Amino acid sequence: MQVFETNIIDIQKALSTYKSNQILLEVQTKKYPTSLSDNEFKLLFERNPINPYTGKTMLSNNPDESGIQYVSDGLTYSLCVTQRDIEDVNKNNNYDEPLPVSVAQICGSAPPTPGTYYVTLITNPASAGSPTATPNPAAPGNTVTLTANPSSCYTFSSWSAPSGVTITNNSFVMPAKDVTVTANYTIRQ
Repeated sequence: MQVFETNIIDIQKALSTYKSNQILLEVQTKKYPTSLSDNEFKLLFERNPINPYTGKTMLSNNPDESGIQYVSDGLTYSLCVTQRDIEDVNKNNNYDEPLPVSVAQICGSAPPTPGTYYVTLITNPASAGSPTATPNPAAPGNTVTLTANPSSCYTFSSWSAPSGVTITNNSFVMPAKDVTVTANYTIRQ
């Protein structure tokens, strides 16, 4: 489980680096790779992250091999754990649920129900926390509750959302579209 979680953290850091590189190169058409198997993205890794449960690369577009589902339009991304908890690492006698990885959303293996939309969570700075949104995906009009979950060296400071989405008391009403929310943290002094 620790190797799997470390690999997800490495992938999230590489996504941030990729975005920064795209901005530095003034590439306006995309900021995140549309696929984890993108050759430019794969160059950011010293070693290929391997799913210890399947023995396959986690930079695959096949969630059965990688254990994660990555969806991106280039401007935002969603990284969700699909790897089943076959060792029951959380000791709850449920071997069919996704692994309890705190750094990525647990989306399950099914696509969203028609008429529901994803909340993509971004951490600023990267790895400063593991924010969650419940429910996710959500139907328009549902109240989505956000939880910051800061890492040990950080404190949560604020949420950032696109125009038209107002976050009050760690929640917002889901619009009829996907939403990207940024959890902003500050380092503890």
